[in-house]
Amino acid sequence: MSRRDLLGRLLLSLAIISVAMAPLTADLNETHIFNEEWPPHARFHTAVLMFLSIGLSLIGLWLLWRKTSEFRTHVFLAMLIPVLSWGSFFLALLLPDTGAEDVPGELARVAGLPVNLFVAAVFVVLSVVAWWLSVSAQHNSDSVRGERRATNRETST
Repeated sequence: MSRRDLLGRLLLSLAIISVAMAPLTADLNETHIFNEEWPPHARFHTAVLMFLSIGLSLIGLWLLWRKTSEFRTHVFLAMLIPVLSWGSFFLALLLPDTGAEDVPGELARVAGLPVNLFVAAVFVVLSVVAWWLSVSAQHNSDSVRGERRATNRETST
C-alpha cells in the first residue's frame, strides 16, 4: 500500500466515522431524540437514522479496508456513504418548510453557512478527495506492476 493510498483510506475512514458520530453527538440529546416537544414518531425516525448511520459506517469501513480484487468498486461504494449522508443535508433544504437550524441564525456561521452545513460540505469534499487519492494511487501501482510484467516477459525471451 502506497503512502497516497494509505492517506486516502485514512481520510475516507475519518469521513465514514463522522457519519456514525455526528448523530450520536448532535441528535442523542434533549434538542432531538429526548425533546419532549417532538412527537414520538419524529423521535423514532431520528433514532432510526442514528442506528442506520452507525450500520452504514461499519459497512463502509469494512469495504474500505478489506482485501479484494474489486478495490476500486469497494472504495467507491465506501466513499458514497459519507457523500450521500452529508450531501443529504443540502437535498433536505430543497423541501418546503425545512431548515438547517430551528431558529435562523441560531447556529454559528463558518464561511457564511450554518456550522452543520459547513461541516457537511467539508466531509463531502474530503470524501471525494480521499477516494481520488486512494484510487489514483492504486492505478499508479497497477501501471507499475504491468510494466514490470512486460519487462520480465521481454527479458525472459
